[in-house]
Amino acid sequence: MPCAKPAATPAGPANSAPLRRTREMRISELREKAERGNAVAQTVLGVCYLEGIDVEVDDTKALRLCLLSAAADQGVPRAKTNLARM
Repeated sequence: MPCAKPAATPAGPANSAPLRRTREMRISELREKAERGNAVAQTVLGVCYLEGIDVEVDDTKALRLCLLSAAADQGVPRAKTNLARM
């Protein structure tokens, strides 16, 4: 369930209310799964915070999700790559 960057244009289908709600629900679902220890959700949500995808950029949350959640130690190769990028 990867995060998708919205289109760069301020108006149009990428910023429609239903699509915005869908993206918000996706982030909410990722948060719930990450809190339950799902390593993939932790990694994907960490990338969302790192790159500002559907959330505000927050390096602290990104780092916490990748380090404190131990996503890198749960067999998610992308988590180690993300840690190297930080």
